[in-house]
Amino acid sequence: MAQNTVTALERRIKASIETAATIYRDLNTGAISPAVNDRIEALIKVLEKCCSARENLKITSEYEGLDDIGVKLWNLAINLMKDSNEHYDDDRIAINDTIRLFKVALSGGKACANQNQLSWALKIMEKAAQYQQELGQEEAQSVEGKTILQQLSGEYFTLRMRIAWKQSNLSTAEYMYNKIMTLDQSLLEMRTFEGLAEVLFEIGDGLFLQGILDAAIKWLRRAFEVLSNQNILCLSEEGSELRFSVMHNLAKACILNKSPEDLQYARNTLDVIAEDWPTRMAVHLLRLDILAAESPDAVEDYYNVIAKMVLVVQMSEQVFRTVPLACKCLDELLTKLLLLNEDNWIEQTFITRLWMSVKVCVSIEGNTLTSLKRLIELLGKQTSKPLSSKSTHAAQILLWKVSEALLSQEKYKQASEWCEVALHKVFNKSGDLNYAKIARRIIHCCIQLGDYSKAIEIYNNMSETGKQNPSTLFLMFKIALRTSNCQLAESSMRGICETPLRDYRALYACVLDAHAIGNENETLTALKHVLRHMDNLPSESINKPAVLRCAIRLTVAILERANGGEISNVESLCRLLELAFEEAKKSRTKRNALHDTVFTVKELEWFARASYNLGLKSVEEWHPTTSNRIICSCIKFLGLYPEDIDTITQGTNISKAIYCHFLCSSLETQIARDEDNTEVRLQHYIEAKRHIGHFRTKQLLLKEGISQEIKWDLKDKCEEFSITSFSASIHLKDWDSLSTLVAEAEHCENGRVVQYFGDMVLRSQAPDRTIMPLMKKEKQYPQDELHWLATTAWNRAIEFKWLVDALKPEAYHTNKVWLSVSDQGNYKIFGELAMNTAKLLDDGGKLLARVQKRYLREGWD
Repeated sequence: MAQNTVTALERRIKASIETAATIYRDLNTGAISPAVNDRIEALIKVLEKCCSARENLKITSEYEGLDDIGVKLWNLAINLMKDSNEHYDDDRIAINDTIRLFKVALSGGKACANQNQLSWALKIMEKAAQYQQELGQEEAQSVEGKTILQQLSGEYFTLRMRIAWKQSNLSTAEYMYNKIMTLDQSLLEMRTFEGLAEVLFEIGDGLFLQGILDAAIKWLRRAFEVLSNQNILCLSEEGSELRFSVMHNLAKACILNKSPEDLQYARNTLDVIAEDWPTRMAVHLLRLDILAAESPDAVEDYYNVIAKMVLVVQMSEQVFRTVPLACKCLDELLTKLLLLNEDNWIEQTFITRLWMSVKVCVSIEGNTLTSLKRLIELLGKQTSKPLSSKSTHAAQILLWKVSEALLSQEKYKQASEWCEVALHKVFNKSGDLNYAKIARRIIHCCIQLGDYSKAIEIYNNMSETGKQNPSTLFLMFKIALRTSNCQLAESSMRGICETPLRDYRALYACVLDAHAIGNENETLTALKHVLRHMDNLPSESINKPAVLRCAIRLTVAILERANGGEISNVESLCRLLELAFEEAKKSRTKRNALHDTVFTVKELEWFARASYNLGLKSVEEWHPTTSNRIICSCIKFLGLYPEDIDTITQGTNISKAIYCHFLCSSLETQIARDEDNTEVRLQHYIEAKRHIGHFRTKQLLLKEGISQEIKWDLKDKCEEFSITSFSASIHLKDWDSLSTLVAEAEHCENGRVVQYFGDMVLRSQAPDRTIMPLMKKEKQYPQDELHWLATTAWNRAIEFKWLVDALKPEAYHTNKVWLSVSDQGNYKIFGELAMNTAKLLDDGGKLLARVQKRYLREGWD
């Protein structure tokens, strides 16, 4: 609404500038008519409204064009007046315009001064000074003119004095005051005197608050003299109240100055006030102040003043707030009651004394707390037992309210001190719950003050019940964060989770506090505690996807900052993604009757995208097992999408799934190659083949119309898959599937695929019934390669035969040689492999004949 108002004001000012420009053109061309005069009057009214609105909205920005058009209109008006033939009327109009402009300048200057826009106020006063000088030259001859000049000059000097005070320039203010005093006082109006007295009071009151008493008294006396020189009955209601305020503050300043002359002046002023306002409470308080300054032991005089106060004032809480000495009286009464050992009266008096202390505004400052502590210490020493439960409860409520008020003002030290009073031994009947509540507030204040040792001391003095409260544990968690005590932080969070109260809001508070101070590790730990106990929380109190997202993002940030980070953090990331999948799966399969599905499609999209991007990044940075787990999580999230999603999203998800299965098969193969355990290795090969199968299935789901680039990419992946699948089948000894894979590979444009198959099968333990058909299919296999394979196989056979003949059976297991029982027949296997490969050569059987001859000569058959 305010913005709309400002915009409307801006439009109105721009329209006024355009109107003023039109009027200027008409007047400049001599087109002066009654219509132009009407337009000028209308424009003046609009501009006055704009000025009022600008002041109310407190707008300080300048508007381009106003100053220019104003100067042009002013100069044009001067020229038009000079050209007028009627000299007397022209002078009269000029004087009236000057008076009017002088008044406008004074109004504008007051508005700027009220808003503390002193630079603008001074600029306006420069114009006002010109108008004042012009009027002084023109109006000095007539009585009416002199009256107007004196009145406006009084207002002008008063305003200049106020601006000087706001600029802390007392010398200029003094000068302006002296200028006012030179004016003819008989020609000034009552409102001018009241305005002058108000400014003088403002200066004196400001100096009084600054503690500059002598100067304050001087300016307040001037305000008092200005008003006293007027007919009191002619003062306005505001002027009468101003007179009371001036006299009241003047008397207080004189009392505080404490010189004999000032004290006498204060008494005289008080007599005048008491005569005019006999029933006001402030009058009696001033009399008490004078008594305290002159005769502090005059008990009877104190009694007389208080008795008058009781007679003239309606009794209420406000009365006690205006009697600062009542507490001292009650202290003396309580001391006497302690000697009499009247427990009931002691407690009533003490609670009344405490109530008065916390009700008086000044009681939470200064020496009130010190005197209250002395009183409570005296109470503890003189009484043999603590206060009753009822009195203890009342006292602690009062002390709690004081500390609460101080906390709102961020006065933590004072708030802590008032709470410590509430834990005094005289309040031992407060009960564990109240004691713990007050102790927690002290701990909170100590945390704000950085006094952690004191906070731990307060904690150690609490009962076990108080220590196990979730709020207490949260405060100890805050201390642990700020003292880098990881053990205390962990025990605090664990205690919150194990508390019978099941108030996990404290656990959320731990997350927020750790995040606020930038401790990422503890924030993540707290989030993990939340996730660990998600099932115990009400469904409406936790947003599982949001908590999981925060934990994942934080873990990734920690890993990135640590350039990979610890293995535990990497493992934590994998577990978070897997936990997110499990929660999403439960959410998608089990709908809540009262709420929508927690894991919406948008949530699934976030988790799928995050795991996909992390998986791609992890391939180069982390262990293949980690990358495989992350990418598998992406595949699982993609599998949770509903069947009725739009075609574009469905196509995107299929493409992502294809690529994920491709990466997983490659990673599973890599992991299998690095694995020493045979059973685990074979299981990884099985997983690789499973991903290959899913890849082929997803590939069939792709719609027609995919780009040629994607088709080429899929073809390349299929060729790589053929090699991966062939390798996995060999390791799994799935000999029957090899023929199918070779048949599929024959359609590949890359002829090297089949050659890779030949290399792998020759190095394997595949039977001849499998090897020979496969080798025959390799029609394009290079002769040089076949010759090399046959020769290499035969050389390997010779090496194995030499080892079998050279080593004794007991020496088969040495540091350099490892021959199992099954390995002893390897020389025959490689010999047969060499002969089978030689049969494929187109050399007329020469190599085959040489190999067979050696084979038979050695007697290997």
